[in-house]
Amino acid sequence: MKLIKLSLLVFISIITIKNASSQTTPAEIYQKGMEAYFGANFDVGINYFTEYIKIAPNDANGFKYRGLCYQGKKDYQRAIEDFSSVIRMAPTTAEGYINRGNTYIMMNNMSSAERDFKDAVKYESHNIEGYIGLSRIEIAKNNFKGAEKQLSSALAVDPKNARLYIAQAYVNFLDGDTVKIIDNFEKAMYWDSSVVFTDHKRELLQIKLDGYKKALKEADQKIQKNKNSYTAYFSRCVIYFLMNNYQSARADIEKAQSLYNGNDAKLEALFAKVIRSVNRNSNK
Repeated sequence: MKLIKLSLLVFISIITIKNASSQTTPAEIYQKGMEAYFGANFDVGINYFTEYIKIAPNDANGFKYRGLCYQGKKDYQRAIEDFSSVIRMAPTTAEGYINRGNTYIMMNNMSSAERDFKDAVKYESHNIEGYIGLSRIEIAKNNFKGAEKQLSSALAVDPKNARLYIAQAYVNFLDGDTVKIIDNFEKAMYWDSSVVFTDHKRELLQIKLDGYKKALKEADQKIQKNKNSYTAYFSRCVIYFLMNNYQSARADIEKAQSLYNGNDAKLEALFAKVIRSVNRNSNK
């Protein structure tokens, strides 16, 4: 009798487990992986996407987001492997090349990154991320004119993209071209007065933050070399703003204003516009 009861309990347990498992669909596993990725819970995301890949091995998105989780963990070699799988599955789609190229940059493997970004542009000439990647390669070579050329190609595709004008202004900042810094940032503010860049894909957040950190370091060095440069403070203000550090952004724009002793009404209007944007965003 005891044996029969035990067998019945085991049978009920198995049925319960099977029912519970059947309620977790591939879509639910994928969604949980996405939530973990966007919450920066990369290890959890890797587990979910690994499970999803076993169920849906022909869906490139599983490899893509697992690769992005590995990238977020700085486990670059595994990220490269997953993005390579994406490329094998979709060899004429730019996204796999862009993600792998960005990872190669993080590994400081610029030659491999350059090949990937060139392939991205070859297969999708309308994808601005390929041009942005190539501009980053040129910056690494200290070829600022080459970087500007790549960004100009991107602007030919998307001439109203504020993010591209900001990228141009950053290249001008590195090259010491004060006039172009102001001009490009003014264009960015014209197309997006909040400098929110809503078109920026969340999947590229890690790349964006990495770029801002490098830009901030460059700005700090420029200020150390010339503490009376209003353009250096102005440029650092923009970087702080993009990183949502509004307090530091406000301090820098006010410092830039105090250092500027010219009478360019256009520049003064730009200062005022930046301050309004900083105040508006910091009060959200």
